[in-house]
Amino acid sequence: MLTSAAKTRALANWPSSVTDEQMTPHLEGAARELERRVGVAVYAALASAPADDADRLAGEEIEGCLAIAYAIPALHVFALAAGPTVPKEIEDAEFSFLDPEQAETQAAIWRARAERRFAAWDFTPADPPAMSPRMYAI
Repeated sequence: MLTSAAKTRALANWPSSVTDEQMTPHLEGAARELERRVGVAVYAALASAPADDADRLAGEEIEGCLAIAYAIPALHVFALAAGPTVPKEIEDAEFSFLDPEQAETQAAIWRARAERRFAAWDFTPADPPAMSPRMYAI
């Protein structure tokens, strides 16, 4: 994996109550999908790149967005209605529970963000396969 549960929680503005163990299967699924999109050799190069490498950071963001998209419906997590517009210091903020429709909508937003980031990324292969609408198992 390029990213971590902690980085993904920060990206999503999720509290520490969403544990590493809860995030692991979704991070693994996101890593598999990104590796499939860029190829094994490119993914391995990204994984061995320095932590501040621009391409690695782009890969981490894409992987994080995908992991969030997988986790939202599967974990049915608490989420802030204002999401990314709220400052990162939110441990004492009030969270609301998403209903299934809202969870699917939020997952689609994070998947679209991953797609936009991937499309703008210079590492994109000439003919990338389409990202699957859902690669996680509940």
